[in-house]
Amino acid sequence: MISRAKDRFTLIGYDRDGRVIYGLTERHKYSDRWWVYVCPVCDSETAFECADFKKHAVSNFSNLMYPDQQAVEREAAPHLTDENAFLDFYCQGCNSVVRTYYHYEPTGERRGGCLELKVVVERSETTAKPC
Repeated sequence: MISRAKDRFTLIGYDRDGRVIYGLTERHKYSDRWWVYVCPVCDSETAFECADFKKHAVSNFSNLMYPDQQAVEREAAPHLTDENAFLDFYCQGCNSVVRTYYHYEPTGERRGGCLELKVVVERSETTAKPC
């Protein structure tokens, strides 16, 4: 399933002027500095720091098993525009595959760049074994 990041994350980025771009408005158990993903299947919350996205922006590393990587890439390809990075993981609650594509520009003074989450790909069929 393809979703907009603002429908899955509490924060979705910083614009070129350093202003915060918000997504979900529901309360969550993390502080406002965290970027919280809320799973639509099991309502589990997974939190990230901005540094997590910046680290993945310069890497093609995937946390997914290869068959899951391939399935996500095929599904996402027609929906991508200017995204130049991704971060992926398995939901801790239901083991669904989640990959977030985002755009990152390491320019700007305030927060070290412009970062905006764009597209989230979610798949409940996974090759990973549940914990």
